[in-house]
Amino acid sequence: MKKKIITQDNLESIINEKEINNVLFSWINFSDYKFDLKKINDCEFENCNLSNITLKNTSLNNVKFIKSKIMWVKFYEISQFISNFEFEECQISLSSFSDMDLENMNFWDSSIIDSDFMRSKLKKANFIYCDLEKTRFIECDLEKTDFSFAKNFDISFEQNKFNKTIFSNDNAYNLLKYLSIVIK
Repeated sequence: MKKKIITQDNLESIINEKEINNVLFSWINFSDYKFDLKKINDCEFENCNLSNITLKNTSLNNVKFIKSKIMWVKFYEISQFISNFEFEECQISLSSFSDMDLENMNFWDSSIIDSDFMRSKLKKANFIYCDLEKTRFIECDLEKTDFSFAKNFDISFEQNKFNKTIFSNDNAYNLLKYLSIVIK
Protein backbone atom coordinates (compact mmCIF):
# COMPACT_ATOMS: atom_id res chain seq x y z
CA MET A 1 0.00 0.00 0.00
CA LYS A 2 1.45 3.36 -1.05
CA LYS A 3 2.06 5.85 1.74
CA LYS A 4 0.23 9.17 1.78
CA ILE A 5 2.83 11.96 1.40
CA ILE A 6 2.58 14.78 3.91
CA THR A 7 4.72 17.93 3.62
CA GLN A 8 4.73 21.20 5.52
CA ASP A 9 2.01 22.45 3.13
CA ASN A 10 -0.58 19.77 3.94
CA LEU A 11 0.49 18.87 7.49
CA GLU A 12 -2.61 20.43 9.08
CA SER A 13 -4.81 17.84 7.38
CA ILE A 14 -3.45 15.03 9.57
CA ILE A 15 -1.39 16.29 12.47
CA ASN A 16 -4.20 16.49 15.04
CA GLU A 17 -5.26 12.88 14.53
CA LYS A 18 -4.71 10.57 17.52
CA GLU A 19 -3.78 7.71 15.19
CA ILE A 20 -1.68 8.23 12.07
CA ASN A 21 -1.26 5.35 9.62
CA ASN A 22 0.79 4.75 6.47
CA VAL A 23 2.19 8.25 6.00
CA LEU A 24 5.45 9.58 4.62
CA PHE A 25 6.30 12.86 6.35
CA SER A 26 8.75 14.69 4.09
CA TRP A 27 10.78 17.85 4.73
CA ILE A 28 8.75 18.96 7.76
CA ASN A 29 9.99 21.03 10.68
CA PHE A 30 8.44 19.40 13.77
CA SER A 31 10.64 21.32 16.23
CA ASP A 32 9.06 21.48 19.71
CA TYR A 33 5.99 19.53 18.53
CA LYS A 34 4.14 17.36 21.07
CA PHE A 35 3.29 13.91 19.70
CA ASP A 36 1.93 12.92 23.12
CA LEU A 37 -0.55 10.06 23.31
CA LYS A 38 -0.50 9.35 19.57
CA LYS A 39 -0.35 6.06 17.73
CA ILE A 40 1.96 6.31 14.73
CA ASN A 41 1.86 3.19 12.56
CA ASP A 42 3.74 2.25 9.37
CA CYS A 43 5.07 5.78 8.86
CA GLU A 44 8.33 7.33 7.71
CA PHE A 45 9.87 10.67 8.65
CA GLU A 46 12.24 11.66 5.85
CA ASN A 47 14.41 14.79 5.93
CA CYS A 48 12.47 16.11 8.91
CA ASN A 49 13.60 18.22 11.84
CA LEU A 50 12.41 16.46 14.99
CA SER A 51 14.34 18.58 17.49
CA ASN A 52 12.94 18.83 20.97
CA ILE A 53 9.75 16.88 20.19
CA THR A 54 7.94 15.06 22.97
CA LEU A 55 6.71 11.49 22.60
CA LYS A 56 5.06 10.88 25.95
CA ASN A 57 3.05 7.64 25.82
CA THR A 58 3.16 7.64 22.03
CA SER A 59 3.50 4.33 20.20
CA LEU A 60 5.82 4.13 17.22
CA ASN A 61 4.87 0.94 15.41
CA ASN A 62 6.94 0.17 12.32
CA VAL A 63 8.23 3.76 12.09
CA LYS A 64 11.35 4.72 10.18
CA PHE A 65 13.37 7.93 10.57
CA ILE A 66 15.42 8.66 7.43
CA LYS A 67 17.96 11.48 6.98
CA SER A 68 16.29 13.42 9.78
CA LYS A 69 17.63 15.69 12.50
CA ILE A 70 16.73 14.47 15.98
CA MET A 71 17.86 16.53 18.95
CA TRP A 72 16.89 16.60 22.64
CA VAL A 73 14.39 13.74 22.32
CA LYS A 74 13.51 11.50 25.29
CA PHE A 75 12.71 8.26 23.49
CA TYR A 76 12.29 6.50 26.85
CA GLU A 77 8.95 8.32 27.25
CA ILE A 78 7.29 6.42 24.40
CA SER A 79 4.89 3.59 24.99
CA GLN A 80 7.35 0.71 24.72
CA PHE A 81 4.65 -1.93 24.79
CA ILE A 82 4.04 -1.88 21.03
CA SER A 83 6.82 0.33 19.67
CA ASN A 84 9.12 -0.68 16.84
CA PHE A 85 11.16 1.97 15.06
CA GLU A 86 14.52 2.50 13.34
CA PHE A 87 16.92 5.12 12.02
CA GLU A 88 18.78 5.47 8.74
CA GLU A 89 21.34 8.21 8.04
CA CYS A 90 19.99 10.40 10.85
CA GLN A 91 21.69 13.11 12.88
CA ILE A 92 20.80 12.23 16.48
CA SER A 93 22.18 14.31 19.33
CA LEU A 94 21.56 14.99 23.01
CA SER A 95 18.84 12.33 23.06
CA SER A 96 18.09 9.52 25.49
CA PHE A 97 17.27 5.86 24.91
CA SER A 98 17.89 4.91 28.55
CA ASP A 99 16.15 1.94 30.18
CA MET A 100 14.65 0.79 26.88
CA ASP A 101 14.32 -2.60 25.24
CA LEU A 102 15.84 -1.92 21.82
CA GLU A 103 16.46 -5.48 20.69
CA ASN A 104 17.01 -5.69 16.90
CA MET A 105 16.98 -1.87 16.65
CA ASN A 106 18.64 -0.37 13.56
CA PHE A 107 20.64 2.86 13.69
CA TRP A 108 22.16 2.37 10.23
CA ASP A 109 24.84 4.93 9.21
CA SER A 110 23.65 7.52 11.73
CA SER A 111 25.51 10.09 13.73
CA ILE A 112 24.55 9.60 17.40
CA ILE A 113 26.34 12.32 19.35
CA ASP A 114 26.32 12.93 23.12
CA SER A 115 23.33 10.64 23.70
CA ASP A 116 22.48 8.00 26.34
CA PHE A 117 21.77 4.27 26.17
CA MET A 118 22.12 3.65 29.91
CA ARG A 119 20.66 0.31 31.11
CA SER A 120 19.22 -0.45 27.67
CA LYS A 121 18.79 -3.88 26.16
CA LEU A 122 20.49 -3.66 22.78
CA LYS A 123 20.66 -7.34 21.82
CA LYS A 124 21.19 -7.71 18.08
CA ALA A 125 21.01 -3.94 17.57
CA ASN A 126 22.76 -2.49 14.54
CA PHE A 127 25.15 0.48 14.83
CA ILE A 128 26.94 -0.20 11.52
CA TYR A 129 28.76 2.89 10.19
CA CYS A 130 27.56 5.02 13.13
CA ASP A 131 29.50 7.89 14.67
CA LEU A 132 29.00 7.47 18.45
CA GLU A 133 31.02 10.42 19.76
CA LYS A 134 30.36 11.11 23.47
CA THR A 135 27.48 8.62 23.49
CA ARG A 136 27.20 6.64 26.73
CA PHE A 137 26.66 2.89 26.94
CA ILE A 138 26.45 2.02 30.64
CA GLU A 139 24.98 -1.23 32.02
CA CYS A 140 23.76 -2.21 28.55
CA ASP A 141 23.16 -5.69 27.19
CA LEU A 142 25.19 -5.68 23.96
CA GLU A 143 24.80 -9.34 23.06
CA LYS A 144 25.24 -9.80 19.29
CA THR A 145 25.10 -6.03 18.79
CA ASP A 146 26.83 -4.99 15.56
CA PHE A 147 29.29 -2.08 15.79
CA SER A 148 30.96 -2.84 12.44
CA PHE A 149 32.69 0.25 11.07
CA ALA A 150 31.34 2.38 13.93
CA LYS A 151 33.64 5.16 15.09
CA ASN A 152 34.31 7.40 18.08
CA PHE A 153 32.70 5.00 20.53
CA ASP A 154 33.76 4.60 24.14
CA ILE A 155 32.29 1.36 25.49
CA SER A 156 33.58 -0.16 28.70
CA PHE A 157 33.90 -3.93 29.12
CA GLU A 158 33.42 -3.49 32.86
CA GLN A 159 30.15 -1.56 32.62
CA ASN A 160 28.36 -3.55 29.90
CA LYS A 161 27.43 -7.11 29.02
CA PHE A 162 29.09 -8.52 25.88
CA ASN A 163 28.46 -11.82 24.15
CA LYS A 164 29.32 -12.28 20.46
CA THR A 165 29.23 -8.50 20.04
CA ILE A 166 30.56 -7.54 16.60
CA PHE A 167 33.37 -5.02 16.09
CA SER A 168 35.59 -4.25 13.09
CA ASN A 169 39.34 -4.82 13.25
CA ASP A 170 39.99 -1.11 12.81
CA ASN A 171 38.11 -0.17 15.98
CA ALA A 172 39.70 -2.78 18.27
CA TYR A 173 41.88 -0.15 20.00
CA ASN A 174 38.78 1.54 21.45
CA LEU A 175 37.98 -1.73 23.22
CA LEU A 176 41.47 -2.54 24.47
CA LYS A 177 42.10 0.76 26.25
CA TYR A 178 40.08 -0.41 29.27
CA LEU A 179 42.21 -3.53 29.77
CA SER A 180 45.32 -1.71 31.05
CA ILE A 181 47.56 -3.36 28.49
CA VAL A 182 50.28 -1.91 26.26
CA ILE A 183 50.29 -2.65 22.54
CA LYS A 184 53.53 -2.05 20.61
